Amino acid sequence: MTTMFPDEERMNVTPPVAELVEVMKSHSYAGPEAEAPTVFDFTGQLPIAVHFLNGRAPGAPWFLDYFGPGFSRAIFAELDNSVFVNGWVLVRQDETGAVDQNAPHFRMFLERLDGLGIVFEELFERVAIVSAPNWGRSDETFTVKHFKPVSLDATKNGVPSSR
Repeated sequence: MTTMFPDEERMNVTPPVAELVEVMKSHSYAGPEAEAPTVFDFTGQLPIAVHFLNGRAPGAPWFLDYFGPGFSRAIFAELDNSVFVNGWVLVRQDETGAVDQNAPHFRMFLERLDGLGIVFEELFERVAIVSAPNWGRSDETFTVKHFKPVSLDATKNGVPSSR
């Protein structure tokens, strides 16, 4: 299938990749480039999702599990608190349909939020669930949940104003 990428480039892709591109584009950031959200890809397989979503990478395009949690801890140490509360999150769905709490870099993200007194489920809402090709494994997919902050107006200086 032919699909169009956000920069108007066309590419022939398989139907699962075309669906992934279209879902990501349908939830992409449409505001000023200077205010584009940081996209945290905790799947370890979708570095191009930042491009599809018109976002910014948080110092690393994605977080591979085999780097271990120290990698994300080091990247996160360089980031301002506002990036965490205004960022968009991509994380795998586990076999029960819940967010994969075992992903090491997502756990580090939750740890950073906890340090700010923020509960992920209170600040972020799920906006999409999409199936993604499991790269390197023929005919396998995994499910990705895409979260955005409930309300960017609810934050002030990177910390929710209700806290």
